[in-house]
Order: sequence, then C-alpha cells, then structure tokens
Amino acid sequence: MDQTQATYAAEDLWRSRERQTQILFGDWHEIQPFYVTLAAAFRAAGDTVYPPTVKPRKGVLKAHYDPTTSTVHIPPYDKGGMWALNVGIAIHEFAHHVAGAGAGHGPRFRAAMVDCLKVSGWNHALLEECYAEAGLTLSDKDDGILSRVSKVYAQADAPGRTAEEKRMFLEKAQVMAAEHSIDLALLRKRQADADDKSGERDRPTTGKLFDLTSLTNTTHRNLTVDLAN
Repeated sequence: MDQTQATYAAEDLWRSRERQTQILFGDWHEIQPFYVTLAAAFRAAGDTVYPPTVKPRKGVLKAHYDPTTSTVHIPPYDKGGMWALNVGIAIHEFAHHVAGAGAGHGPRFRAAMVDCLKVSGWNHALLEECYAEAGLTLSDKDDGILSRVSKVYAQADAPGRTAEEKRMFLEKAQVMAAEHSIDLALLRKRQADADDKSGERDRPTTGKLFDLTSLTNTTHRNLTVDLAN
C-alpha cells in the first residue's frame, strides 16, 4: 500500500468516526464561503493563507486541486457529484492548497490536514490516530522510522534465521512500533505486498487499482475516487 492509498484509507476511517466530516454542501459553489472562513482561521492563527478558488469539474469521478491556479475542482451535484459535496472532501482539497505543490499525499499534506482541523477547533488527535493506524506519520523524519521498523521486521524472515534470532528481530520491531504508534499488523501487510511479485495478493480497492466502470454512480469514495494530487 503506497502513501496515497494509505492516506485515503486513514481518512475513510476518520470520516467514519468524525460526524462533522459528513456535513453536506448544497452544491460546489457553497464550498467557496467555507474556504473563505477556513483561510481566515489560518490567518487568525498567524499563517498567511488565502482561500483557493472553487470551480465545477466536467467529470464526476474526481475532485482535485490545481496548484498552478490555486483552484479546487469539484464535480457538481447535477453531474452526480454528491459524493464530493461534504466537509471531509472539502478539507482534503484545502489541505492540498496549504501543503503546496509537490506534497502529494505525503507527510507535508497530512500535517496540513491536521492543521486545518486545529485552526477549525476540531478534534485533530482523532485524525492523527487514524493516520497512525494506517502506519502513517506527519513528518519525513517519522516516515524514516517507519522504514526502519519495516527493515527490522523483514530481518525476522531473512533466510537462515534461527528461531531465537527471528524472535529477537520481531520483539525489536514490536518495541519500535509501540514507541512510534505504528500499527505492526498494517506494517506486516505492507511488507507482504512489497514482497509479492506476482500481483496476486488481495490489494486495496482504491483509485486506479479498481475498475471504475464496474461501479454504479452512487458509490463509496474509497472505491471511486483517485484525487489528483
């Protein structure tokens, strides 16, 4: 599972736990005043953030942020874009605006998501917990720790290991994972996917890994959306 897929999965979990994310907008143009308010909250906190422009998309399967024009593109209601007209999606796109070009769905983007919740007075710890459950962190330094834990875990299954050596590496990985709030079960899944060369393992049905043409118009975001950034 790459960072984009893991971020989507973590935010799906967050939205299932945070009811405020399900607040709906009537249509795409109602997101603009929400962004004006959110940007003002950032400025009140001392950050120079101004709202992006919101425009409708022609396609219905994506919402995306264009950093070259500071524009969030949202599919309109009458085109089947109801799935995108909620506060959770709106904050996701605004976080791309705050994180800036090149952030993707990496640590800088996730930190921007948390900052959006902080300035809004939301329970940002809940989102951080969901990121942690997906094995994600908010800084490049912490992601380095995740990589180190993965390597220690992989050592347990290295050829020629004795039972005692395997136990030693597993215990070390467990201690490191606990210290940095890393879900070891998810890390094991990530390691197994990385080691699988056949592509036959079950994989997350997110974004480009799922055949969008097989879905009906009304579907869960995690199965239909491949956000651009």
